[in-house]
Amino acid sequence: MKIFFILLIITVTMHAEYLKDKISGHVKLIHVLHGKENGFDPETGSSVGFNMKYRTKSFHGLHANVGFHYVGDTSLTNFDKGKNGKYDEKIASGLFLTPNFSSKTVLDEANIIYRFNDSIMIKFGRRHPSETLPSYISNPIAMFKISQVENAYEAFSIKVKVLDGTVATASHITKMMLGSRATTDYALIGEYTNTAGVAISPSKLKGDFVNIGDLAFIGGNSVKTEGISMLSLVDKSFSKTTIQLWNYYAYDIVNFLNIQVDRTITVGNLETTLKFQYLNENDIGDSLSGHVDASMYGIMVIFKLNPFIFSGAYNNSNGEFFNPWGFDSGFTSSMYSRNEYRDDVNAYKLGVKYSLSKNFKLSTSYANYGQSNSYGGNVNRTLYPSRDAIEIDTVLSYKVNKKLTLKLLNVLRESEYKSNASDRKQNQWRFIAQYKF
Repeated sequence: MKIFFILLIITVTMHAEYLKDKISGHVKLIHVLHGKENGFDPETGSSVGFNMKYRTKSFHGLHANVGFHYVGDTSLTNFDKGKNGKYDEKIASGLFLTPNFSSKTVLDEANIIYRFNDSIMIKFGRRHPSETLPSYISNPIAMFKISQVENAYEAFSIKVKVLDGTVATASHITKMMLGSRATTDYALIGEYTNTAGVAISPSKLKGDFVNIGDLAFIGGNSVKTEGISMLSLVDKSFSKTTIQLWNYYAYDIVNFLNIQVDRTITVGNLETTLKFQYLNENDIGDSLSGHVDASMYGIMVIFKLNPFIFSGAYNNSNGEFFNPWGFDSGFTSSMYSRNEYRDDVNAYKLGVKYSLSKNFKLSTSYANYGQSNSYGGNVNRTLYPSRDAIEIDTVLSYKVNKKLTLKLLNVLRESEYKSNASDRKQNQWRFIAQYKF
């Protein structure tokens, strides 16, 4: 199977120029260089992902997309085990789609799109959140760009250009596919708090499309629901101002509301963007996930002074969010921390990006998450917050050309759940290479 996909990659890459109007995709390598030897930080893991997407020609506004992802080990992961049968080093399970780290191929895109007069678009089928969304779009369904395979959804949607600068969208999501990073979202990032995008063990679900309700219930109950209905409104009719409203109604579980307002001003040579957000979540209907009552507000400021971009953000939460479907629009989220969705958190994040050259960029950020009131640590919530959580992310990115990008990243992190048994710290180094065709 590996030989087949290697030959397929070579063949498609060689003929990409001839198929450029129909075929697109990428080859991505993610390799763990180092992690702390503490049982918390992944120490080994190396996977290669291959994505190919076929787009048909448009016929009177109608076209279709079909795409798949393959993920497999590069043979550089350390799978050695000790006498106790456990792996010698903790494996980064978020780089794979299977619990035993074997290769897997998923058909994660299969959809039909109809465009009418550039003002109405209807879309039906499997797809990922769009990678081409404008930077101001704050769709709460997150894109985790450092993973091999993103979460995907089966949905029907209609997007309407109401006025110049105003777009309304209605969608209904029936099923969701957890991507490769779901294990990380569940355990390493979420720490079993149910707040970081996955609420049940995803090890046997990754790569499969399952009912929305089946992803929400920790007790193992399989409860089919009517899915999630989403309404959104994005308005740019006011000069240098963007107003957004997103509402996700998960039948008999929760209603999730996200409001964001962005305003850009120029002071001297400084281009400044101010952002405000408000999130609210409540249980609804049969309240199948139990009582939920959470809210959060946030502010963010971005200064652009070439070759630097500076940013500062703050979030304050009241109550614990329930998030099994990959929502993440918080201003203070980091690569391995989304603590702002936990109960009673004051979080702030400072960042800077420096363009050494057109193709060479260095970015770093520091985030501090005040000690929450959320228990975590395992499925029975037996670990308790004992300190503020922090994370420092550093990424060095080099765009070799339009197709090839290389990244070196480091994450220094301290979980709030320090205990006598574990310091729960990370010093994660990874190398990422991606070639697009």
